[in-house]
Amino acid sequence: MNKFIPVTNLFRLSMHALMLVLILAFLTGCGVYSFTDGRIPSEVKNISILNFPNDAANGPPNLSQLFTEKLRSYYQQNSNLVLVKSNGDWQLEGRIIGYDVTNTGIQSNEIAGINRLVIKIEVKFINTLDEKASFTNVFTSPPTSGDFPANQSLSQVEGTLVNKMLDQMVLDIFTKTSSNW
Repeated sequence: MNKFIPVTNLFRLSMHALMLVLILAFLTGCGVYSFTDGRIPSEVKNISILNFPNDAANGPPNLSQLFTEKLRSYYQQNSNLVLVKSNGDWQLEGRIIGYDVTNTGIQSNEIAGINRLVIKIEVKFINTLDEKASFTNVFTSPPTSGDFPANQSLSQVEGTLVNKMLDQMVLDIFTKTSSNW
């Protein structure tokens, strides 16, 4: 009588065990990492987001309204928080403090090859339920997100660039408030 398990059965058993471990790791891992409302404490019910005025010297006339609406829409679409006019459990306020174009990527003939639009927004986050989680921070557009060729004017690319940059900044703000990074 042979007391050893045939190699093919042992291999099959090992593969089943490995698959079970991977499935369990995947299922438990998915519940931990979530960027949409996963880290917002259940006691937080609402948020107030004040208008972010444009205190920068430049920028399109609708920049304040565009950013504020993007921020409000993102929280409404990606969390269970109710948007209230004032005195929310969470409160966001701030101002646009920078809207500048700089030259970068100087070519051999000392002419700029790339221009870069940089947007800076000062954000004050007040967590009325956990004061330690409150913060004031300046969010700057990601380094290369505002790059555009020097042979194009800002007005040619501004609409697309600004939307893309503000979308990323809204995501950064949401991530910081909901995960306290």
